[in-house]
Amino acid sequence: MGRTDHFQDITIAGNISVSATTQFLPALMNVEQLNNIRFATQFEGGNAGSKIVGAITDLPSTGGIVIADFEGAQAISQDIFSGVTKPVTLYLGVGTYTITGTASTNFISLVDNCRIIGSGRSQTIIRVDTTKGFRIFNINGDDCEIAHMSFTGAGTGLISQVVRVATGKKRAWIHDLEFDEVKQPTGGRVVWLDDCSFCIVENLWVKPLTTTTVHGVVALNDTAANDYHIFNNITVEEGAFGFNLSSSSRNRISNVYCFASTFTNTLEGFNVSDSDDNVFTNIGAFGRGDGGFVESTVVATCNRNVINGAVFGLNKLDGLTINSNNGTYSNIISFNNGQDPVDTNDGIGVNTSASGASIFNSRCYDDQGTKTQAFSLDVRASATDTRIFSSVLEESSLGDVRDNGTNTVIGPYATDNSAGATVVGTELELDGDLNHDGTNLGFYGTAPVTQQTGVAVSSAGIHAALVNLGLITA
Repeated sequence: MGRTDHFQDITIAGNISVSATTQFLPALMNVEQLNNIRFATQFEGGNAGSKIVGAITDLPSTGGIVIADFEGAQAISQDIFSGVTKPVTLYLGVGTYTITGTASTNFISLVDNCRIIGSGRSQTIIRVDTTKGFRIFNINGDDCEIAHMSFTGAGTGLISQVVRVATGKKRAWIHDLEFDEVKQPTGGRVVWLDDCSFCIVENLWVKPLTTTTVHGVVALNDTAANDYHIFNNITVEEGAFGFNLSSSSRNRISNVYCFASTFTNTLEGFNVSDSDDNVFTNIGAFGRGDGGFVESTVVATCNRNVINGAVFGLNKLDGLTINSNNGTYSNIISFNNGQDPVDTNDGIGVNTSASGASIFNSRCYDDQGTKTQAFSLDVRASATDTRIFSSVLEESSLGDVRDNGTNTVIGPYATDNSAGATVVGTELELDGDLNHDGTNLGFYGTAPVTQQTGVAVSSAGIHAALVNLGLITA
């Protein structure tokens, strides 16, 4: 392989040594820096963390890149971004980086325009071994990025959040990460967007520790931040809430799936409380300890949420619980929900505080709770102005549709297969001709007969005509 010459100025600080074991440059050199790039392996320090700190400190005030080209087992025992005020991109090499220490809040805290990029989810592993709980990565700046690594846990410490975006921060990009049973307390959160906005969270595999009730991905807004987050391509295995929006609005959520192998220690696949104007597409929840997707009203009813394309199956309670004003729900399949034989469950439940829900092109079947109800679709008491169109509602244990709501409209294509009929919940108005096969359009469900003409004006003639019409028998 020949040499490639680059005709530009470079700065080399320190000695140049010829070695057969150089780690990063294909040329046989050990270097500390190339312009605004620092190589952490060449700095002094007792472990990888202290060497990274030395490399970051050596960057100019305008910031730069630190390449931590370590290999194998490494240790980080301090906040490597402590005191940093310049933009830094840190590339972590192949290896397992064990974080130790007793920080009570944030272990590594990023500031504006800082990034930590691994070498791949199976290549860069962040392992936690601590006796005190803390956040591993706290994004406390705008335009930060964490990507291409995995997280696991050990020790006795409980990690409150693995990745958190702090209040008021914007445009964090969290992607291509795997979280494998990091040890966390009940109510802990793997990824937490905390009163921030305009973040992108994508390409995650999240598996909370199954022996606790830990939430997967949480977006919480207590101070009316702008939100506008994008969540895409996320899988949550086990965990309490798989995906949770709490007072978080105007988000786009797509290709998110939450599943569990047991109802134990799991709650809803999707829990959306007090949140407005969110759009969910191509989502699913399976085998969850509570419902598949639940809109809840902790403080106020949700408004104008949209689900377009979803599958909810084998969940303990409802497949979908609607608690929204003017929400739209389309292209949904709900099957085999209501697995709990004790509680009350349905395929789709329109709850008491819902108003103006519109359900289109959906199918519910084989929902099987056995206590008091298991309907494919249950419009519950005090739900108002529910609209159901072009949906198939069938084959659940207690019935297909129960309507205890007010002003419910079930469109002419909502099919009740068990009765073999189209359900029309209100008056049907036809402004054109009725096209009917005519086989039972006559009196008393018989085939119609032609108009009787030439009827004799006599008792016998009238009697014969009535018999012919099927109104009386001879």
